[in-house]
Amino acid sequence: MRSVHSLRVVVLSLVCGGALVFVGCDSGGTNGGSQPPTADITVSSSTVDAGTQVVLDGSASSDPDGDALSYSWSLDTPSGSNASLSDPSAEKPTFTPDVGGDYVAGLEVSDGDATASSSETITAQTSTVQLSGTITTDSTLTAAQNYVVTGGLTISNDATLTIEPGVHLPFQSGAGLYVDPDAVLDADGTSGEPITMTATTGNEQSGWWQGVFSFSAEPNNLLDHVEVRHAGSGSPSTVDDGGVVVAGGSALTVTNSTIAQSGADGLLLHEENSTLDGFSNNTFSGNAEAPVNIPFTNIGAIDGGSTVPDGKTVKVWGGTISGSRDVTVNALDADTPYRFARGATIGASSGGASSVTINPGVEMTFEADAGLYVSSGSVLSADGTADNPITMTATEGNAQPGWWQGVFVFSNDANNLLDHVEVRHTGSGSPNTVGDGGVVVAGGSAVTLTNSTIAQSAAYGLLLTEGNATLDGFSANTFADNADAPIYLPFSNIGRIDGTTTFPDGKTVRVFGTSLSEDGATDVTLTALSGDTPYRFASSPAVGDDASMTIEPGVEMTFESDVGFRVSDNSSLTADGTSETPITMTATAGNAQQGWWRGIAFYSDNANNLLNHVEVRHAGRSIMSPIPEAANVAISVGASLDITNSTVTDSGNHGIYCDPPSSATLSGNTYQNNAGQNTEECP
Repeated sequence: MRSVHSLRVVVLSLVCGGALVFVGCDSGGTNGGSQPPTADITVSSSTVDAGTQVVLDGSASSDPDGDALSYSWSLDTPSGSNASLSDPSAEKPTFTPDVGGDYVAGLEVSDGDATASSSETITAQTSTVQLSGTITTDSTLTAAQNYVVTGGLTISNDATLTIEPGVHLPFQSGAGLYVDPDAVLDADGTSGEPITMTATTGNEQSGWWQGVFSFSAEPNNLLDHVEVRHAGSGSPSTVDDGGVVVAGGSALTVTNSTIAQSGADGLLLHEENSTLDGFSNNTFSGNAEAPVNIPFTNIGAIDGGSTVPDGKTVKVWGGTISGSRDVTVNALDADTPYRFARGATIGASSGGASSVTINPGVEMTFEADAGLYVSSGSVLSADGTADNPITMTATEGNAQPGWWQGVFVFSNDANNLLDHVEVRHTGSGSPNTVGDGGVVVAGGSAVTLTNSTIAQSAAYGLLLTEGNATLDGFSANTFADNADAPIYLPFSNIGRIDGTTTFPDGKTVRVFGTSLSEDGATDVTLTALSGDTPYRFASSPAVGDDASMTIEPGVEMTFESDVGFRVSDNSSLTADGTSETPITMTATAGNAQQGWWRGIAFYSDNANNLLNHVEVRHAGRSIMSPIPEAANVAISVGASLDITNSTVTDSGNHGIYCDPPSSATLSGNTYQNNAGQNTEECP
């Protein structure tokens, strides 16, 4: 470098000499101005180890006129370096290279009239530190150093391993990074200087090294702006393989990071009590198995800003959200679905009041025989929108009835909700003896179902298993292609079914008989169903004591064999049809014969008892005690009923029977094909 500086001075002298000659020729005098200085740099060493101080020396700089010189130093550093000069105006400043690479020191000297400059390049090199074994004291890995992990590297004994931004950490085959209980891994990179954990050069392939394994529950365990690649070759213990693995009872925060090209899962939480303390804006790609594999207990940690490849899912392997936790399930990026491998339960059966809120747009797929269960005291709130419904379906390629179990509600919390939810491909079984269906509400439990679709169940679409199961709300739903009835519910809930919900042709809403008053329903209105869908009664219902029922025009009621309909003492039934939209009570489809079902019997003298424009057909099979005669319509001792403009046909015995003394007002009625009398003992 000095020879270069000397050449520069010679050139400057020649130029200046030419200028002097020119001036001399012009003025005929001698040079009265100053000559420029010379800049000269000496360094303590042009090649140093990173971390070694470098002395820059500008004292060899000179001025031909003997003028005093001022110094102005600059330092260009390689990427990732924070090195700086001790004093940019000193004659002999220092600096310490902190990363490997070239550092260019520049010097400009000035005599007050003219300046000169020069530069020197100092190369900092880093030796490669081999890492393996156990770290038992707080340690730091810096970007200034080269590393290679040659075997298992364990952080233990309450130690913290801090990995600074820009650190590159290659792993040899089968090596791994393990965080023991009570130890801490703090890998905190930046967007400009991420930390990288990869295979050694030339071995960039899935499953080259084991990965990062956390066995520590410390809240400071962190991977931020970290790239973990080429892991998944195995495990140091009985936990499964993955790029990043959080063992049972352990915790980790993963943010702004990339987990890619694992030979197994990308991120794996091994047990229900494994925990993601934080998770956001991560990227997963090229992992052989699931990008993320977590228990249901951690489903709320997964954010909508993280990305996974097309065709991949976030795998949820089951588990129970217990205690009193509030969990929100977020819609994933690019319509990525959650994939449930086993049953997932909200709330422990032993108690607790957990709640799970499912946001609009969430897609949930279920493997064979998996299911979603809401325990007593807990809440499921699946609240979609028309534009962003929530979907619960079979896994890809398995869109068939009976693939997974369905949604089972064992909680009576008033906040249980399915709104704008699609539930498909269910009915494979149940978690206990409650019965099969797409959505099943157990005894003593409750749910609101609105604007939702239940389709392709191998059993019922919606099943309420007992009389005290409750629909708190029900409207504008769609049922399609369910193997059994679209809905099977107790008589106590029959008034919840609305006229805007749609059913397939040829299907019925199936009703099993209970008493309105016994199950808490007292004033019930029965609405005509869309598409002329009938109600089908599988067992005998009763309008219980002090209850009232109103049947609106157009309602179609069909009854299975030997089923009877009772209006009990102190209750009332008002069935008020019209000539254009009569109410029908008849045999189930294909059984239009005399005496198929028992009929309707009144034991109440309520003035509101009315059958107007009602067709009662195919009843009179057997008596409804204590009334001694069978009939399509039977009126007990002391009871009263107005029957007007109605049709009573095809009874297995009488059309209308009045057990005296009873009161019946009959007018404008039509009778046909009754085996006994059209009216018997009626005043």
